Amino acid sequence: MSADGETPKNEFESFLGDIAEEISQRVESLPRPVRAKTGEFRAFNAERHVLDWPGVVDRMIEEMA
Repeated sequence: MSADGETPKNEFESFLGDIAEEISQRVESLPRPVRAKTGEFRAFNAERHVLDWPGVVDRMIEEMA
């Protein structure tokens, strides 16, 4: 146990902790999206939706070939 009462972490756990902290800070710094008002109609935008989801098995076969 370390002087501050925590059990010592291995190098990978320390790395993950550092990464998690950095990601949290960056996500918190992002501006909040403007939400549509209740009842406001938003037109369908095909570019923002996944319309065709290819099978994972097919993709694996393509990558292995």
